[in-house]
Amino acid sequence: MSKRNKKHNPLRMLTLENEKRLKNVAVSYFVNDNDIKQQPEPINLQGELLEVTKKLADSIQLYPYKWSVMLCVFCVEKGLSTIKMEIAELEHKKRREYQRNIVADLNVKHQAFVAKLKSLNVNVSGVGWIASPVGRDFEEEEVGRIFEKLSAF
Repeated sequence: MSKRNKKHNPLRMLTLENEKRLKNVAVSYFVNDNDIKQQPEPINLQGELLEVTKKLADSIQLYPYKWSVMLCVFCVEKGLSTIKMEIAELEHKKRREYQRNIVADLNVKHQAFVAKLKSLNVNVSGVGWIASPVGRDFEEEEVGRIFEKLSAF
């Protein structure tokens, strides 16, 4: 007997619609010596801040995604501002997770990354991350350009 294939699945349709809406959206967060009260902000892939609408906020917060996160540490080496980057290997990489469920894992990984750099005597001036809800991996040049546009370092 063949398996019944449900043609109209409202949850699946909503998930596809949200992924389409978030295809060119990322969430960025940074704190540095000049700006310590930052909040996570939605941005487009060119680094421009997006207006937070109810639909955008609900899309990010209320549905699970395959998150991809690039951790960054802003530092000063030989008088030049630089960024050290590392892709966060989150526990859920193979399955979908709600944004609220990855926060603890993300904080642990970020603190370990900062501690590793501090042990190498790196002068840390700030930290940040960029996350994609649709599993998009970022290039280092792209992340640098986005954080430069956001005046993170």
